[in-house]
Amino acid sequence: MAYIGVSPSNGVRRKHTYTATANQTSFSGAGAEGATLSYNDSNFVDVYQNGVKLSEADYTSTSGTAIVLAQGASVSDIIEVVVYDVFSVADTVSKSAGGTFDGDVTLTNIAGGAVFNEDSADVDFRVESNGQANMLFVDGGNDRVGIGTNSPSEVFEVHSGAGNIGAKFVSTDALAVVAYKDNSTSDVVFAGASGDNFAVSHDILFTNASKGVYLGVTSATAANLLNDYEEGTFTPVFAFGGSTNGLTYGNKVGSYTKVGNRVHTSGIVQLTGKDGAAIGSGTVTIVGFPFTVTNNNNAYAAAGLRMQNITFADSPSLATIINSTTADLREITNAGSVTTLNNGNIAADSYVIFSLSYQTDA
Repeated sequence: MAYIGVSPSNGVRRKHTYTATANQTSFSGAGAEGATLSYNDSNFVDVYQNGVKLSEADYTSTSGTAIVLAQGASVSDIIEVVVYDVFSVADTVSKSAGGTFDGDVTLTNIAGGAVFNEDSADVDFRVESNGQANMLFVDGGNDRVGIGTNSPSEVFEVHSGAGNIGAKFVSTDALAVVAYKDNSTSDVVFAGASGDNFAVSHDILFTNASKGVYLGVTSATAANLLNDYEEGTFTPVFAFGGSTNGLTYGNKVGSYTKVGNRVHTSGIVQLTGKDGAAIGSGTVTIVGFPFTVTNNNNAYAAAGLRMQNITFADSPSLATIINSTTADLREITNAGSVTTLNNGNIAADSYVIFSLSYQTDA
């Protein structure tokens, strides 16, 4: 008779009760108790007929699943088959006291799955590998999971030690995708496509405003850092000797795009009237550009422009003044001399349309 363990120390008794029909000799299957008859050794089987224990000569018990009487039973006779079995519990881990498995543990045919800590106790779960004490660590008290650490500070935290790759995701598809989802309605997807391309399905937001992206290099090279992009509008106006008084406008609007340290602007400054008494004297400039020009001789820049109702000799010029938000309006003769313009060159309906790109440290 088979049993589990080395030295049997515990027994099991199973009873199977049947009600006989006329001349019935064979009894098998489920008895009145609902358990199906089976046995491993006929020496551990007792058979009773109407409460009287039968001799082994009165029945046959060799199939392991049936008892066959030597003489047919009468109608309504009660046949009881008692099967005994033994097993050992010497080498077990206690349910209540716990213990340690010294060998491998294999779970097979787990139809309902395996659940650890179903009672939601404040206990940790740890898996140790050959070289890592915390290959997998579940912080039961703080609801966190750590790999390579027993003190994760976030819901999921990976410590790779000396390795520079903390996690790797591999897909057999042509597009390997990692998706994240916040409280919005759509996923944020990072996708590594063929040809070493990398695609992001949403906008990228840096938590530190001074950070950016190094383009075209494999190391942090300052010349390749793009750390600013901005779009907006500004209000350019004429100034005479720095004063903006005495002028009325039909249009004074500009737009800009800032990429890194380059500011690309365009706009129009259009007068509809001048108050001669209030207008200042001195050089005509356009002021109000969105960012200060870099204080460096390399930062001078000239605009492309169209002017109307402004007098000048030969060629007009609109160029930046370094370390300011101003561009001055000048005239250049064919002989190459440069002269500033003043109030006398500007009419009450003058206008300038310009496109100007310049450098800034902002």
